[in-house]
Amino acid sequence: MTEFTKERAVEAIRAYAVSIDRPFLIEDAVSVAYNNGSLTPPPDGRIWGGVTKSAEKQGFIRKTGETAPATTSNSSIKPLWIRAEAA
Repeated sequence: MTEFTKERAVEAIRAYAVSIDRPFLIEDAVSVAYNNGSLTPPPDGRIWGGVTKSAEKQGFIRKTGETAPATTSNSSIKPLWIRAEAA
């Protein structure tokens, strides 16, 4: 497994976004990154908020305007994302 860094995490989100052709939750991209060994979990999972914002600012992902329940957050509603132009 690759050590967690914010840059690697942003890349994992970008790679996931280009690999699928449908809206997704960030937890989907995170799960794939952990399961395929491209990232180890960070010491604090709250870092994913900042990672997501970075991926959005870099133009890799954008919100669809839709939401879905996230299993990693007790089914709380989270935004759905899709690949953006810069990805």
